[in-house]
Amino acid sequence: ILENNRINSLESSLLQPLTQLSVLNINKNNLNTIPEAVKSCINLQQLNVAKNRIKYIPHGVFQQCPALNQIEFKGNPIESIDTNAFSNLPNLKKLIISEAKFVTHFVNLTGTTSLEQIRFDRGAIKEIPSNLCSLNPNLKMLELKSNALESLPDLRKCKELRLLDLAHNKISHLISFESNEESPFSSMSKLHDLLLNHNYINNISSTVFLGLDNLQILDLSHNGIEDIHDDAFANLTNLK
Repeated sequence: ILENNRINSLESSLLQPLTQLSVLNINKNNLNTIPEAVKSCINLQQLNVAKNRIKYIPHGVFQQCPALNQIEFKGNPIESIDTNAFSNLPNLKKLIISEAKFVTHFVNLTGTTSLEQIRFDRGAIKEIPSNLCSLNPNLKMLELKSNALESLPDLRKCKELRLLDLAHNKISHLISFESNEESPFSSMSKLHDLLLNHNYINNISSTVFLGLDNLQILDLSHNGIEDIHDDAFANLTNLK
């Protein structure tokens, strides 16, 4: 743990002898780039580089650490992320990228198939790739609040989701992808929390929430909703 210091670089040779190192916490330092030393940590499982000064996340750094199961980037002034920066990480379960305010594209997760939590919030993401759920069928938490999403992502194959946070986006319609009569959440029977507040939704149909039989929290506040069908909430008997 090297948290809360003034470190601006970590040379590769520094950590090379630490062949059993599994956790590296370099939170709250002065790093401008991801340290080269990370590449030498072949057994690294958890990497936390929150609250530094990193602006770019390249491809080829994390792939040197095949055991990685947790990566956290919070509070960095990230301007760009290589599309393949997080690809081919088969053991990664938790990925947090927060406050990447200039990043408009979601990352390519090909070869990264064990994710259970993705938090990609306070960015400028405009769309989510259609293969996100087929690549990561065990995804349980998806947090995409405060981005620029204009439509509901196709998440029908995310059958293990417990939390879906789409708050503070630009979503205007809750429609399905095949028919306006089908619920876009019909396969999410395990979902507990659905956060859709601070969007542009104006209409709630009778079928939009079908399938959410275990939903406990539904937030539709600050949307400008004008019409709610009488049966819109009929199956949401577990709401609290």
